[in-house]
Amino acid sequence: ATGSAFLSVAAGRISFVLNTNGPALSIDTACSSGLVALHMASQSLLMNSGHMNRCIVGGVNLVLHWSTSVMFASAGMLANDGRCKALDSRADGYGRSEACVVLFVGSLFGVKKSKNSDGGSVAIVAGSSINQDGRSSSLTAPSGPSQKLSIQLALADLQCKHHICFSISTLQTHGTGTPLGDPIEIGAICTLIERDLTCAVLILGATKTSFAHSESSAGLVAVVIAVMEQIRQIYTMVCIM
Repeated sequence: ATGSAFLSVAAGRISFVLNTNGPALSIDTACSSGLVALHMASQSLLMNSGHMNRCIVGGVNLVLHWSTSVMFASAGMLANDGRCKALDSRADGYGRSEACVVLFVGSLFGVKKSKNSDGGSVAIVAGSSINQDGRSSSLTAPSGPSQKLSIQLALADLQCKHHICFSISTLQTHGTGTPLGDPIEIGAICTLIERDLTCAVLILGATKTSFAHSESSAGLVAVVIAVMEQIRQIYTMVCIM
């Protein structure tokens, strides 16, 4: 019974094995599941005011049964050659992949106080937001205005928390390699660049071209790649200097 009730038991099983306390829940919002979990963890750390200062956020996707792939293929979502070609004129759908990404998230206050930490952080979740399309042309069709608003809300959250001036250098796209989704997403980004974003050069990332689409964990894959890219740039600057 506990093995088949995956969504309700998965988080509890991890807490049981690791002997962790506090909220333990599974989140299923399809492709955004990992990112929504990271957003909720960040908000929980902020609102708990020191009562909870560390979280584990994970996203996992396994391709186990052929029927799911058949369903996606019948809906016209999958590429004929099984490869994501994000932001490419040849884009005809995405390829499925497996991934497991786990992030250790702590409040800045908690990280500095912890005796088991050197006080260092790999990255800071400076701002985040979640949004829903509402009624678009179809249930699965993306909405450019809603995507734009989601980015604007994340930037507003950053400004509200940190009161700093900022510029955007890198943006990890959803980039599934579909002829419908990619143009809508790029259109939303271009509108933001014209009106809201301060950036000399904006680098667009498309992780699914390299790693395919790991669905529920795809957002966290993009987060890891974004952080690694920033570390690489900083390391390169230090080496040059």
